[in-house]
Amino acid sequence: MEDAFVANLAFGCGGDYAGAAKKKHIAWKEATSPALFGIFDGHGGARCSNFVSRRLPRVLFECSDFPDDIPKAMQTAFVETDKLWLKKAKSKKWIDGSTGIVGLVYGDTLYVANAGDSRGVLCQNGQVVAVSVDHKPTDPGETERITKYGGTVTKGRINGNLAVSRGFGDIEFKDSINWFRET
Repeated sequence: MEDAFVANLAFGCGGDYAGAAKKKHIAWKEATSPALFGIFDGHGGARCSNFVSRRLPRVLFECSDFPDDIPKAMQTAFVETDKLWLKKAKSKKWIDGSTGIVGLVYGDTLYVANAGDSRGVLCQNGQVVAVSVDHKPTDPGETERITKYGGTVTKGRINGNLAVSRGFGDIEFKDSINWFRET
């Protein structure tokens, strides 16, 4: 018998700027398993979210850690996709960025990775379960990490400007802050 699953997906955006957000999503499935789903919420333009939504699946599935160490492969895919975008953005002088959340169903396991404030929740037995943690400059651990790498948090924003503390792109903030490294 083949593995099967049902994914009822609901996408939404909250906050004052919900209508202005530049969103891209992927629902990509090569076979019954693995199945990859993602949402990428761009800011400062849609180029970064478009790029990440197209590149991340290939980078993930070509990662040497996939499928033996999926969490490591997902982290590597986020970092490598960001590097690819930053190289392109630097040559074009683009400064836009994107948050992102990705869910990977592999066998009977759901793996989730996120960067920024794109949030994942799961409904399990009628209960809402958070499957991600928002990365915001106001979180004490994120504030500590930002200041450790030379940034500041002013009015809940990195250097008084950016409201998320991890994500793709945002080249002007990447020089001093390592966005994907845990402290």
